[in-house]
Amino acid sequence: MNVKHDLEVLIEKYKDKNFFTFEVNFVNMAKDCLREINRLERENIELRKQLKEHFDNPPLKLDEIELGMWVLDKKYNAYRLIADFEFEFESGRFYKRQVEE
Repeated sequence: MNVKHDLEVLIEKYKDKNFFTFEVNFVNMAKDCLREINRLERENIELRKQLKEHFDNPPLKLDEIELGMWVLDKKYNAYRLIADFEFEFESGRFYKRQVEE
């Protein structure tokens, strides 16, 4: 059952017809439901993106590290500000945030 599709079909079916009050309200309610479904879908996409960013924390590559960036340095288990590029880069050493082990 695809509610969104059914609402779109219903709205299209009654698009250019003359209505009694009940029918107008029915079509307006269908439009409101469709708008809400679209809003919830957009919100769902944004929440999924935020969840992925939160749980996806791979080690940073050298080209991902920028000046002025705060990174977690696993070697010292502390955050550090990248003020210059005079540090020894090791694969798996720098992360965006705390790493759970």
